[in-house]
Amino acid sequence: MTETAGLAIRVNDERGRQFERPTAAKFRELAAAIGHRWDTWLVVDRLPEQEHDYFQVLREARRTFRVEVRAGGPEQHVATLMESAEEVARCLELWARGERWQAGRAWVPFEELDSGVEPDPVVAARAAENARLLVTYGTYDVYQVADMLIHRQDEDEETRGLEPMVFVQTKRIAEAAWQRRLAEQASWPERTDVDALEAALALLAGGGICARGVLDRGHADEPRGYVYFDLEEMELAVEQGVLWLYFGAVKPHEDADVAAEIVGHLRAEGLTVEWDGDPKKAIKVAPIRWLKRIS
Repeated sequence: MTETAGLAIRVNDERGRQFERPTAAKFRELAAAIGHRWDTWLVVDRLPEQEHDYFQVLREARRTFRVEVRAGGPEQHVATLMESAEEVARCLELWARGERWQAGRAWVPFEELDSGVEPDPVVAARAAENARLLVTYGTYDVYQVADMLIHRQDEDEETRGLEPMVFVQTKRIAEAAWQRRLAEQASWPERTDVDALEAALALLAGGGICARGVLDRGHADEPRGYVYFDLEEMELAVEQGVLWLYFGAVKPHEDADVAAEIVGHLRAEGLTVEWDGDPKKAIKVAPIRWLKRIS
């Protein structure tokens, strides 16, 4: 395999970058790196460019690549699976040089190749549960959820060390959780507890008490105070129906006055609130059903 001679090709990646006349070694490096969001595929054109004549590779799993070659009409669009970037680069070099790139491998019409490579069952199960939780928060889109599933695998003792997923796998899991949540929304009440919470936060922000963190509201030039909760509190609200709100005042205003105003707005929106007047204690909203709509 020639490692130093540039090939008569142009490589395009998902981020919009182009690589003119790369070596086979450079293409192998590019192929090995794909797998994350905005970096799941490479499309290769010949130089000079020829219509309906290209080589494409997609990362289907950490150890699996889907390779497609088209050389004319739809009947000449074929695909196969390969297990390493080295295999992909060897095939690409043969294709680029007009040699027998098909040899020694079973190619099928591209639409017939079911390349949805499944992750490790333990990894998939944990990812599905994480996806359910992340979608339930209602603060991330499906692509962000898919990204987060990749990182959460590394943080999970149960899945750390197992074959990691790539973006196309986590995206399928995230999309399934997303569709289930959309279906659940059909049975929700017209106004949910989260709608009430957001209405209260918006009114507070209008009065100079800004919400920070997960549900940001208000960016006043001279705020009188703030109220916030983070991801840990939101997870507790999702799983146990309890939301803790933390607060503070901006001098010369007092913490207790800010808290009392927060409590008043929450109760006015129909939420059940517990706070004993101690400015050092968080405000408890419970029970709360965390039903935040997605679209």
